[in-house]
Amino acid sequence: MSRWSRRWEAGEAAKEQLKVILDDVSRRTDWPHGSVEQLIGDYYGSCMDETRINKLGIAPAKPMLAEIDAMKNSR
Repeated sequence: MSRWSRRWEAGEAAKEQLKVILDDVSRRTDWPHGSVEQLIGDYYGSCMDETRINKLGIAPAKPMLAEIDAMKNSR
């Protein structure tokens, strides 16, 4: 069972490293427009903006939900 603990620990360490990288990329605002770094930073930053997400609520999903409601069948 110890190998699972090491595997779990390695996975947790990798997730923490990824979080540090994404936090650093999203903090910078001087990336060239349209660069991979700018796109990733903007996307990650918007996903982590809990205050804005909570304020908007379900409103951004309403158009998609309306399309689903308008479907006549599953095809």
